[in-house]
Amino acid sequence: MENLELRNETGVAPVMSVKDWAISIIITMIPLAGLIMLCIWAFGNKEINENKKNWAKALVFIQIATIIIVGIIYAIIIAAFLAVYQTR
Repeated sequence: MENLELRNETGVAPVMSVKDWAISIIITMIPLAGLIMLCIWAFGNKEINENKKNWAKALVFIQIATIIIVGIIYAIIIAAFLAVYQTR
């Protein structure tokens, strides 16, 4: 609650400690739980630090873009293999 009160008084989100950032990064390394936590941090309640919310939104965007790009690359590779094996 202190963070929310501090943000309302100064208009700026409080600085997150190195320990908080390290824990956040370690949590995002857990395969499925990391993505779920990123979504909670990005789109969760207002008590979450604004810096963490913006960071989580950026990571969710990057992960979705990466999944789409990798999916397209895999589709191209599979299509190329199918084209080669169908001609034989």
